[in-house]
Amino acid sequence: MIFELRPNKLLLLLSIVVVFVTLLILIGKPEKTASIAPTQTAPQVLPVPTTKTASTRDSDSNMYALPSTLPSAEAKISEQKPEPMLWQSPEDQLIHSLASLQEKIAASTAPLQHAILGPNQAYSELRIDMLMALEQDPSLIIHIVDAFVQAPDSLLGRELSAVLSKTGDPLAQHAAIDLATELSNSEDDRAAGLFLLANMDSITGQTRDRLLEHIDSEQESSSDMKQFTIMALKPAPGTREDYERVQQTLSRVVVSTDQNVRRHGAYQIAQWATSDTDLTPVRHMAMHEEDVNARARAIMSIAESTFKSEDNRAVLWHTINNQNEHTAVKKHALKALSTYSLSHQELAHLRVKMNELASEEN
Repeated sequence: MIFELRPNKLLLLLSIVVVFVTLLILIGKPEKTASIAPTQTAPQVLPVPTTKTASTRDSDSNMYALPSTLPSAEAKISEQKPEPMLWQSPEDQLIHSLASLQEKIAASTAPLQHAILGPNQAYSELRIDMLMALEQDPSLIIHIVDAFVQAPDSLLGRELSAVLSKTGDPLAQHAAIDLATELSNSEDDRAAGLFLLANMDSITGQTRDRLLEHIDSEQESSSDMKQFTIMALKPAPGTREDYERVQQTLSRVVVSTDQNVRRHGAYQIAQWATSDTDLTPVRHMAMHEEDVNARARAIMSIAESTFKSEDNRAVLWHTINNQNEHTAVKKHALKALSTYSLSHQELAHLRVKMNELASEEN
């Protein structure tokens, strides 16, 4: 019996066959990598670098390992790091610096020079080290003070005096004034104490009072010791009464029979002056002092003063116009006048005097 397929049934049958064949093809399709011929080289997939432990790095020899001849990143970093400094306390630093200074001085053949010449620059680093230690722990100054008073007039004493004077410490001032005013000590030792004070920027009120008492007592017989004592009288905080007492003492100093003492007195009066009136003894010295060095010091004190008064101006003009005045003294007066406010006429006169002075020097 022959079956006759209608067109619509035939199309349905063909569609089913096509779908069936397509499914067979898709299900039976092999992996893409399997189709690569054996003679071809499959592309390598590069591994992503990962963080590894030290043991993994040591055992791993993949293609990204650095050649053994090149330093690792860790090695480069460690090479850049400075060596850690050994920690030491301020006391350790001070004791070490002091011992090093004593050792170097013991091996030195340098002669002991006058205290006015100051310390040896060869030991400046050790002095700085000691000052740094004292800055961290000021109580350590007792070590320096003890070493200084044992041998103030020595090479070591010179260096320690420079350290102590930089600190301005009251304990150092007390030790220095005790040393200076004890007449049983040698003159050189007492001078070392006075120079320690003279090299300080300022002193305490107690130190000031003790110096004034020593000056007023007139116990010093030598000219040098009198001068050193006056030099040690550095500015100190105080009341109006304190400053008046200083001026009273110094007013007697500037009429001393010793011209060198008068010279230092003029300088100190200007340093302690709180008004233009305080400079009256200095102006008198500038015009009437017989010693040329004392006159020059008086003119310099006026020049350095912050008081630009008419009285000071008059003294300076008098000095410049004085035909008998020493050239060096005139130079100080000319320099001082150049800091004043001058009229056109005064400026012209000042230039004339400058030219005259230049011709005198030639």
